Amino acid sequence: MTTQDRNQALEATLRAAGLRITRPRRIILQILAETDDHPDAAQIFQRAVKQDAQISLATVYRTMKALEETGAIQRHAFGDGPAR
Repeated sequence: MTTQDRNQALEATLRAAGLRITRPRRIILQILAETDDHPDAAQIFQRAVKQDAQISLATVYRTMKALEETGAIQRHAFGDGPAR
């Protein structure tokens, strides 16, 4: 699956959940589609603010939660570190 395909699938998932695809969400989804590692919310936020300084950490958390609730992504907690 290409990065573009992954991005479109994530967008479709959020739309199906009744969420609008705003510019901040689009940036977050693009980051997720492009990444090969398993970033936590803070790492996604750091990458996102490089593209748009107006993105909030709360937006990252809300977007990640919506994706997790729909099954598009999985949350993994490793010991005492942040969930990824």
